[in-house]
Amino acid sequence: MSAPLTIIQLSPLELQAVITEAVEQALSRLESSREELLSSEELRQWLKISPATEINYRNRGLLPYVRKGRRYFYRRKEVMNASEALPKRKGFRTGRLNEDVVAPGKRDSRV
Repeated sequence: MSAPLTIIQLSPLELQAVITEAVEQALSRLESSREELLSSEELRQWLKISPATEINYRNRGLLPYVRKGRRYFYRRKEVMNASEALPKRKGFRTGRLNEDVVAPGKRDSRV
């Protein structure tokens, strides 16, 4: 046996208020759960890195990413957390990185 059905009579204004409140609650939940994704270009501008450096960091596991089709996206919060582990650069004009950038087992061509 199912629960008895309750019928509530509302005026058009009361119904509008109930609907508005429900929509606002749903939108706030959606916004709080949505993560801001950065495109590759946005990430490079934000971190002031070159496309090659982005690929290098991504391949070495320094930048967590999401792949959609052929494109890569980065969650802002995850990049902020991972940025502490990124190598410190000598100067972003030259794009040269410190010695700690060279992957273990690989030779540094700058030496």
